[in-house]
Amino acid sequence: MAVEFGQKSRLGGVLNETGDILSEIALFLPLMFISSCTVAKGSIVIALVVLSEFAGLAGLAFGDRRRVEGPLGKADRSFVLSIGGAAAFLGFLPNPTWPASLALCIGAALTGWNRLCMVVKN
Repeated sequence: MAVEFGQKSRLGGVLNETGDILSEIALFLPLMFISSCTVAKGSIVIALVVLSEFAGLAGLAFGDRRRVEGPLGKADRSFVLSIGGAAAFLGFLPNPTWPASLALCIGAALTGWNRLCMVVKN
């Protein structure tokens, strides 16, 4: 909204990006302790998610726009997490953390790579 109404500021941009990254960490971190996911697996997922977001910010650092290419952006990661949670709740998968964490790791790594390639290309 700030962009639409001409209220964009550097501080607002920093707070927005910091808030996005912290919200992703806050979303994934507790799941390491309430599910069968190990701390190592959860830490890898969180690290790859944060790195993919930093890869998106690299565009801004080099004078381009913020890169948001996929295949697994923030909304997509939330969707994968929701599917895993629903599968666990409904009993479809006794341990949905393995497929969900694998999908999140692969998706976040591909997303980060794709965003970095776009930064280098432009």
